[in-house]
Amino acid sequence: MSDESAPRFPAAPSSDGAARPWYRRRGSLVAAAVVAILAVTVVTDLPAPDNRASDIAAAKTVIGQISTDLAPCTNATGEAFQLYGFQTAGTITSSERANASGWLSQDIVACSFANAQVFDLSNVNIPGTASGKQLGDALSWATQWATSDALDAMNAIQTLMANPTDATARTTLLTQWHLMVVHRGYADRSIETASTLLTISLPSLGLPSIPEPAT
Repeated sequence: MSDESAPRFPAAPSSDGAARPWYRRRGSLVAAAVVAILAVTVVTDLPAPDNRASDIAAAKTVIGQISTDLAPCTNATGEAFQLYGFQTAGTITSSERANASGWLSQDIVACSFANAQVFDLSNVNIPGTASGKQLGDALSWATQWATSDALDAMNAIQTLMANPTDATARTTLLTQWHLMVVHRGYADRSIETASTLLTISLPSLGLPSIPEPAT
């Protein structure tokens, strides 16, 4: 939003035993070789033990990147819903009403891939660990929250600011708000699961809890 008409609300993953002689029969040697190969295969296929300290550091880095990239969108979403709340409550000022369309256009861009920070969500490096899988899930849900749920909700709000009786826009707004709640919950639970795997409390992604809009 421009500085000239700021709104009245804040921006808003070898044993030691003795050696034993081998039997000289060919069949025994072949069988021993097969067993050895299978043992190597099993050991190779086992997941490498995670280094907990580095996994925790990587998890915090990932969460920090996601939170930073989402910040413009989370602020814009809170702002858009609050502006719409002013309208439905009848407390919107004439200045806010006059600037609403321009402010909402900027808020919508803030949650789209046209925003460089939101686009950077596609470049977050997710660790290939059990906790990393959960972080990847959280990233996916958070991206959907921003670039689909919140974005479509704000498009509906923009329509309703101009035409408060638009039934399609009102239905869309409520539908997208419900999806925001669901996908925020999925993202938070993925972070909680990663926390359990790492036996530490990881920070949240910072997706805001938006009150249900009045329609």
